[in-house]
Amino acid sequence: MDYLNFDLRVSEWNRAAQHAVVEVLSSPAGESNRLDALLDIEPHTGPTCPYSTAALARQIGETLARSVMPEQILSLWHESRQIARAREQGLRLRLHLGSPELTLLPWELLYDARREDFLVFDEQISLVRYMRLQTAPPALKPSEYFTVMAIVAAPTDAAPLDAAAEVANLRAALGDLLQAQRVRLVICERATL
Repeated sequence: MDYLNFDLRVSEWNRAAQHAVVEVLSSPAGESNRLDALLDIEPHTGPTCPYSTAALARQIGETLARSVMPEQILSLWHESRQIARAREQGLRLRLHLGSPELTLLPWELLYDARREDFLVFDEQISLVRYMRLQTAPPALKPSEYFTVMAIVAAPTDAAPLDAAAEVANLRAALGDLLQAQRVRLVICERATL
């Protein structure tokens, strides 16, 4: 799928004052002014996940979305989504984060109150953290093989999967590449939230 970019910068975060500046750098619907935002959330740095329930994840996602998408930016977001749909394209939300501390926030939990779902669950949306580099990115060295990691899930709110059959199907689909050692397959059978 082709995507249009919605570039949103979050910068000048003063954690003590819970203040940040947000602005749309570019989007299909235009740019925004620099806007003050109340960013009342603590970055997570500990070994345990504080977003372990759906309710907590939603609450944090709603707080983040309200903070970085005030009315002017939210209008540009919805208009940009309409433009992308009309062009049969997706919309890529590129987050330009102005400090390393901002990267500790769980941006992947951004919540769309209009759809009542997380942005990352919308097939028409891509969410990426966009970091400007001061130097050219290093040249990628070609690898001898690709690594494919398959995670076996056991959701409690859906029909159970036949994990062994799914893994067998994956191995069969990758058979030639596995035999030629062009792909390495890693199966993670015990995934947790």
